[in-house]
Amino acid sequence: PAPHKSELLHHPRPDDGGQEPWVQSAFPRRTDRMAAQHPAKAPGAHGGAQHPAARHAKPERPSQAAAAQTAAVPHGAAALRCKPEKLKGKKQMKYKLLRALCYLKELLAMLLCKLLGAVCRAFSPAYRGIWLVGERGTDARDNGYWFYRYLRTQHPELHTYYVITADSPDAAKITALGGAVQRGSFRHYLLYYCADYLVGTHVQPCAPDLMVHYHLAAKGLRARGKQAFLQHGVIMSEMQWMHRENLYLDLFVCGAKPEYEYIRDTYGFAPQVTRYLGLARWDNLLRAGQAPHQKMILFMPTWRGAQYPDGEAF
Repeated sequence: PAPHKSELLHHPRPDDGGQEPWVQSAFPRRTDRMAAQHPAKAPGAHGGAQHPAARHAKPERPSQAAAAQTAAVPHGAAALRCKPEKLKGKKQMKYKLLRALCYLKELLAMLLCKLLGAVCRAFSPAYRGIWLVGERGTDARDNGYWFYRYLRTQHPELHTYYVITADSPDAAKITALGGAVQRGSFRHYLLYYCADYLVGTHVQPCAPDLMVHYHLAAKGLRARGKQAFLQHGVIMSEMQWMHRENLYLDLFVCGAKPEYEYIRDTYGFAPQVTRYLGLARWDNLLRAGQAPHQKMILFMPTWRGAQYPDGEAF
């Protein structure tokens, strides 16, 4: 279970105590078994140390690789998530142009909002001590939501806001709690550069453009606030793009002890950054478990990418 949220950034729980027994006992077995059959894939996950559980992974089937090659090229800002080596001719030129324009836009917004934010913090208490929370900007159902819900209900004295689109199916949940901020709006940009704490389930928490700000932060161009990465799962294999030389974070939350030990020893973050705190969404499971209920086991495996198991593997 996660610690008291008000102490998340200031007084983290000791690494070796306080966790429920089921957290420590269940995750090693699940992690090792799942990772051996279905290693996680991530952009830039090349080189570096490999998680022991992922060494015997099956290679991708040729038909899957061919299908990936023939996939349609994304348009607009989504094109930045394409690998440029897969694009040719005009498509590659379009990719480079879109990439340059996206970076230019964010750099100009950074310059403007940093200056404006400094003025707002100097003259208005409402822009001081801000906690900006979010997930992908389109949802509120993971660790970001449960962390935000705790802040709004248990610490109403804090200046807390949640980044989400108005058309999100989860928008009503944030509206009920208060503090909703439209993703990509001017207010979003201003609060992002004013905030003291940026808390989210994805790298570069609450950034207007997660991918662009991921690369900018690696170059030292980032918002002033402390960045807390709550995660949206448990890492089970190598992700080179999340190593310290590629990613800036002030807090890297881990949900399982083997995961914590692996990231602590191989990802290159300072000892105070990587913390074994548990996932915020587990608080709700503990709350639900206190009510009268029938004892049940829910097994719901999920996989990312094309390597879905079948037959005996499943």
